[in-house]
Amino acid sequence: MAAGGGEKNLAEEMENAFTGCLSNLTNQEHFNIVDYMEVKTGVEQAVQKFLDVAKEMETFFLQKRLLLSNSHPNQLVREECDELQVELRRKDVLIQKQMRRLQHWQGVFQSCEKGAPPPPPQPQQQQQQQMPQMSRQQFMGTPGHGSFQNQAHQSPLAHLAQAASNIGGGFDR
Repeated sequence: MAAGGGEKNLAEEMENAFTGCLSNLTNQEHFNIVDYMEVKTGVEQAVQKFLDVAKEMETFFLQKRLLLSNSHPNQLVREECDELQVELRRKDVLIQKQMRRLQHWQGVFQSCEKGAPPPPPQPQQQQQQQMPQMSRQQFMGTPGHGSFQNQAHQSPLAHLAQAASNIGGGFDR
């Protein structure tokens, strides 16, 4: 919008309303006042002014969007397609990342079933692992809490569930 004639500059109004909100909260005068109702009223008025200007700005943008959709309907469809493609790429990357993690952990579980030491984690996964790793002997050597050796026929998820049930079982209080 041009800053001429009778037109309002919504960006300046919004900036001023925001500054008013902040000044009410940071103004040194308000810290020395005994009448807190006056401070509360001032803050509420400043916040309400900010919300009103924000609604005006939202209405302005919605009107411009409506004009754009009437004059160039294909552009909106293109924008939506672009947004969907970006979302699909983001989700594909996320799926690939989860598949790599799944393959790593499947390898760890399979090596535990065979009795071999687990494969070393990849450098990216070393940064993400925050829990200290227990050796296989420490994990399986707790007497009376079950072991993976008796459960070789179970799936890796069953091993994980068994391991989770064994954690903290041998502590005396």
